Amino acid sequence: MSPAPTADYPVARARVTGLPPTRRPATAVATVVLGLVGFTALAADALPGIGPADPLLATAPLEQALRPVATGASIAGIPTDAFKPIELARFQSLDQPTEAEELQLGESQLTDDALNTEPGQEPSEGVELLPEGVVEQPETEDEELAEGESQISDDALTVGGDVSLKAEWNNGLEFYSPNREFRVHVGGRAQFDTTSFTAGPGPNQPPAQGGVNQRLAGATNFRRGRFRVDGQMYENFEWLTEFDFINQLQVNSLANPSLIPQEQGVAPNPAPTEVWFAITKLPYVGNVVVGNQNTLTGLEHITSDRFVNFMERSFNADAFTMPFNNAYAPGIMFFDNWGDNDRYRWAVGTFKDDFNIFGFSDTAAANSIQSRITGLVVDEPEENRWTHLGFCAVYQQTPQPQISENAQGVVTQRGSLRYRARGNIRNGPPGPLNSIYADTGLLDASYQTLLTAEYASNWGPLQMQAEWTMTLVPRARSILTASGSAGQQPINTEVNNLFYQGAYCEVMYALTGEGRSYNRKQATLDRFVPRNNFFRVNTPEGVRTSEGGVQIGARYDWLCLNNQGINGGVLNGVTLGANWFLNPNARVALNYDFTYRNFINSLGDNGSGGINGFGARLFYDF
Repeated sequence: MSPAPTADYPVARARVTGLPPTRRPATAVATVVLGLVGFTALAADALPGIGPADPLLATAPLEQALRPVATGASIAGIPTDAFKPIELARFQSLDQPTEAEELQLGESQLTDDALNTEPGQEPSEGVELLPEGVVEQPETEDEELAEGESQISDDALTVGGDVSLKAEWNNGLEFYSPNREFRVHVGGRAQFDTTSFTAGPGPNQPPAQGGVNQRLAGATNFRRGRFRVDGQMYENFEWLTEFDFINQLQVNSLANPSLIPQEQGVAPNPAPTEVWFAITKLPYVGNVVVGNQNTLTGLEHITSDRFVNFMERSFNADAFTMPFNNAYAPGIMFFDNWGDNDRYRWAVGTFKDDFNIFGFSDTAAANSIQSRITGLVVDEPEENRWTHLGFCAVYQQTPQPQISENAQGVVTQRGSLRYRARGNIRNGPPGPLNSIYADTGLLDASYQTLLTAEYASNWGPLQMQAEWTMTLVPRARSILTASGSAGQQPINTEVNNLFYQGAYCEVMYALTGEGRSYNRKQATLDRFVPRNNFFRVNTPEGVRTSEGGVQIGARYDWLCLNNQGINGGVLNGVTLGANWFLNPNARVALNYDFTYRNFINSLGDNGSGGINGFGARLFYDF
């Protein structure tokens, strides 16, 4: 198809008017006569044995014959001033024309010479020039189609027409095509911790006597180590594939879950985190995501661990929204944004709650339906002021109860539901060696309902965030026989409408003046970007340095797992933190946490008391 006219190729548009319909055929006749005369002149030079000296075909007589046409005569009633003088080309042979002649010929084809006027010359009778900037509209549908085809190239209508990739640093190594229809990001993250603890006599008792399970102990370890590849292809398709290589799995007690985990029985196991494929910009539903992904259970849970304010998420997230599956589950989700600047978002999905880190489930149950709706009720991006409100609702089946009866008629139960919370500072990688501060033990239940309310806001360097979560279990029964956590709850006790809840609130302030960014597409907190990256370099004027970004904050955390005699404990925690952002991709975090644990088991053993935790972490991602 022909390219559209540009500023480099101006086209003068005119149209012939005022000609009676009966005289238009005469115009065509005149055009044919002139064409035959021109062809004869060309043939005079081109045919062998016939040259310009031939008296019949010499061009001079033809020029004399045509001179009246060029000086004011008329042909078929059309004033000849409407036509420019005709220059006859002279070819000496059948060879190709010279470069200058070819250029001249090309120019005569690019412009409408028959309808153009010389600069300063008034248009001839019957020729009307359109006003400048006005484009003549096609008169018929066929003309409109032809004009559209001439102005739109094939490449503009072909997704994936240009797949060449360039590389740049965009908070990680990224490759992209010129029109951004293709993008590939190769990256990962690592988090390295060191922690220590002190505690009162209650938490330090043996687990069977109400103490913390596992025993508190300092640790130095990698908290996370992940590698990922994500991107976009053919404009409407996105994907993410990420694996975590820092997980622990108990391997020597699978046959007997009552065994207390031991360090020698734990093995590292790579596992998928986010592995999904998405189709975007769909009618009605907006976007669809299929695969192992974040569930729709709260702002803190959905916000990436790269961007959370403290070393660990709250008790709320650990007990209700991300237990045992590394916060990811296989499923399908639909979502879309609407409003000015995509300030509102809805999402709904169905997931298979696998209760393991491998995105695997072999039960017909454990299905959930989840929904989340959010909005920016304050949205002032120029001042970096925003306020986020959200609400999540979850209906979740539990795995099929694992109850069995042996030959002697003894009924045993391994349970299908459990609420537990680890500390706000952890003493090891994810796995069975982390100390558990509150634990209901195993429960038999058919389903649960979760509700979460979200709040977050940013006003310049000040950021605030809070959430409340509740769960309701219509009917629950405690374990039938004692296990390794004997005394954690009464045996074989059934209750109706079991109710647990938790909440947290946190305040952060950037001493260097930065505000927190917001991810509108996902309705989550985004990366903290310092105004100045940290550096220290030698210059002729001396050492120059920049401090990076500095943020301080505090969080209050509360969890209640006590209800109707099935008591997992009550936790009240205060966490103080400081973040030093070396650049957008690296930071150092220092946290101090004090948690008071209130727990008395069913045997009357008191495991209540305070726990102090100190932690430091190096975050970096790319």
